[in-house]
Amino acid sequence: MHIGKRVAFLLAATFATCAVVADVQKNDLTPIKVIHAVEHGVRLGVQVQNDTNVYMLSQSDLDSLLHVGTAPAAAKSYRFVTVHDNGTILDKEAFDRPPSSASLHEFYGRSRADQKAVDALPAFGRRLVERLDDSIVHPQDEIPTMHIKAIPEDLRELYDNYLEDFAISANMSHISGQTSRLFGKLSFNIHINKTSGLSLGGYRKFKLRSCATDPTFMREKLYYDVLAAAGLPASGASYIRLFINQEPIGLYMLVDNYKNPFLRNMYGNNKDNKKHKGKKYKHGVLYQGNMPENPMAPEGLQGGANLEYLGPQAANYAVGLENLYKIQQEASGKKHRRGLEPLIEFMKFINHPYADDEEEQEGEDGTVVQAGGGTIIEAWRRRFDVDTFLRNMALEVLMGHVDGYLGAAHNYFLYHRPETDQFTWMSADLDQTMGNTMIPLQNATSVDRFGLLAHARRPLMERIMTHFAGSFDEILRDFYQALFKTSALRDRTEAIAEFLREDVAWDAQLRQLRINSASTDQKHREQIQQKILQMPLGSSFLERIDAIDFDTALNGPIDNPSLMPLRDWLSQTSEALAHALAS
Repeated sequence: MHIGKRVAFLLAATFATCAVVADVQKNDLTPIKVIHAVEHGVRLGVQVQNDTNVYMLSQSDLDSLLHVGTAPAAAKSYRFVTVHDNGTILDKEAFDRPPSSASLHEFYGRSRADQKAVDALPAFGRRLVERLDDSIVHPQDEIPTMHIKAIPEDLRELYDNYLEDFAISANMSHISGQTSRLFGKLSFNIHINKTSGLSLGGYRKFKLRSCATDPTFMREKLYYDVLAAAGLPASGASYIRLFINQEPIGLYMLVDNYKNPFLRNMYGNNKDNKKHKGKKYKHGVLYQGNMPENPMAPEGLQGGANLEYLGPQAANYAVGLENLYKIQQEASGKKHRRGLEPLIEFMKFINHPYADDEEEQEGEDGTVVQAGGGTIIEAWRRRFDVDTFLRNMALEVLMGHVDGYLGAAHNYFLYHRPETDQFTWMSADLDQTMGNTMIPLQNATSVDRFGLLAHARRPLMERIMTHFAGSFDEILRDFYQALFKTSALRDRTEAIAEFLREDVAWDAQLRQLRINSASTDQKHREQIQQKILQMPLGSSFLERIDAIDFDTALNGPIDNPSLMPLRDWLSQTSEALAHALAS
């Protein structure tokens, strides 16, 4: 689902609350800003400890969810209340808020647990990219509120077409201080129109991930955190509270869409490359591994986007409207290569690396060389960012990414970088990870618990490992030293769990109110059958959606093979990796 972004856009970086009384001196007032959706005839107010007055707030002109005003500075504590127009107090927050010298955007009913700095994972390994700072769009010390405002009829049409790539225009406020379409809580795409001149710190295209299949809301976020710590090109990830037309929708994860300006922000920010920097950067073509491996797919496409060479024509990779690969972004430079041809040539090299040479030859030191000169390793590196790919594949194994390239032959992007004439790898859609799965474990004590490395039918991995197996083993060791031998990943998990706890509970309350009529829709039932129920654990996976709470998903026990407690996944991975590296 796509929500196009028109013009109204609010970015507020600070926070406060309330209305003023006549007998309070101006110097004693504290500015107040609080976010809450109120019904007609209801207003927000502030109660200060040891003060019987209620100081009323006014609805902000910037956004209807934002209420602003002033109140006497609290010596000890204060709380927000909702008040009917007749003066009756309808509701009070269940906790006292401590006074603060910082002016933060408060959220009604939420303590400030979401506004504590959460230490990032320590960076390790060589930085492969220098992305544009994303701290505005992905703050790590707060959960901003995003408010989408759309014409109700347009919104209804969007919901009615939830299985289609359907778009509407809408206004958005951002107040800061595939199978996903088959569940009651929908995911969305947000595009801020370039002509508006607006952005979130230079970023304009995002996905709002519902986290509907992960009761912890943390697996995909942790995966993106690890990608960032490892210096790999990938989306940032953060959390937002989503409202649509003043209605609370729930807690979402905000991730970048890989289309431009992401490509410029990620690859055009190299300080040493003045020719291809910032606005001067002309991006190359971006490909998506689109179709998963599927025995029910049209003939010739059952293997999914596994990068097998099927012939020299684009038609060899499509049947009707079904395409193994999508061009998500065409090259912007006039001299840059376009279309599917560069990818097809790369797949030809993957599957027939000596096709342009008369024969393989052996160098004086015993290394394999091509007839045209140069080692086969050099030939790979000329065409492909091998290190980025190997690190991503190591993570697919360690994080149990059963729906990625190794597990399902999709959910990745290949970007042709014009400045290096290389392809580089980017992972995507990381929800079915870390024990959230529709396929069973094969070996509970192995590093590769799902047998992903046994998928020799993945041509790129098979050919790469022929020459770079030693590099892959070193990468596994690096990940172990940085993430598992220390407490870094475990500590990050614990911190995010406390950061999210109140908002996950809020989302669960909203979930009980959601009306999902999709189960009566024939197309919806067909999609469930094709994408979920045909999988080995599809039935188990489907039946536990919305049935496992946050703490159980984090700590266990869970009597369902499609979900492992997150803490168990981390501890067992650490033990298995330590044993494998020691042997």
